[in-house]
Amino acid sequence: GVRGILFRAERKDPEAKVIDMQLRTEINKTLASEGSYETLLVNRDNYITEGSRTNIFFVRDKRLYTAPEKMVLSGITRKHILEICEENGIPVAFESVKADEIDQYESVFMTGTSPVVLPFSFVDDVKFSIDHPFLKLLLEKYHIKAMESIKQFSGK
Repeated sequence: GVRGILFRAERKDPEAKVIDMQLRTEINKTLASEGSYETLLVNRDNYITEGSRTNIFFVRDKRLYTAPEKMVLSGITRKHILEICEENGIPVAFESVKADEIDQYESVFMTGTSPVVLPFSFVDDVKFSIDHPFLKLLLEKYHIKAMESIKQFSGK
């Protein structure tokens, strides 16, 4: 797993893929100084919305939690993970997690094109499980879905 940090910031229009260079620079400096891989953005209401370049999921009591669609830039990997959850009966709560309540969750992971499904071992000083059964299942099913897609588009 990787280290993450909470970062107080929110995107003006989460549904639009627009790069705020000043914010990106500030995030990159903070990541470098903290020795972390990703920031979890915390909005003015103290809710975690998304990562600075990924989507974020929390796990608790056999359920995934992720911010509602209108609060994030929904990536293709997130969409596939949500499909896999639906196909496998994994309940998903479209609810943002309060930053000061992350210690109530068993596991947290990010999704994105490059990291695919990548667990956090820590967010700030809170330790999380990187071996949660949901993570293993989602990663396995995602790889199967990706291979099927490659086969479909390669004509094999």
